[in-house]
Amino acid sequence: MYTELSLKTLDGDKTFKFLATGSTAIRYRQVFHQDLMVVLNKLQQLEKSDDVDTGVVDRLAYIMNMQAEKQDMNALNNDLFIGWADQFDGMELFKNMDKIVGLYLGNKFSGS
Repeated sequence: MYTELSLKTLDGDKTFKFLATGSTAIRYRQVFHQDLMVVLNKLQQLEKSDDVDTGVVDRLAYIMNMQAEKQDMNALNNDLFIGWADQFDGMELFKNMDKIVGLYLGNKFSGS
């Protein structure tokens, strides 16, 4: 699934492309060494757990943006992610969590 979102950056509003595919969770694991579905499940249980990594939204957005921009997915790493995240205004990605996570999860639901 594909979408474009207007997000606030330090330089003003900018439109970002996001793409969720069957390889999104695999790429997430390759770059961040975490199982995406496990961390998303913990995020869903936010009020029930003290061990929640809210940065999952930022990292998921990064992977989906890099996929949409057709970047070399094998070259991605945590340092490049931090540089990418530095462009955003405060909690902008977290504020758009429903759209970002919804795009990924929408790709996981069967139509049958």
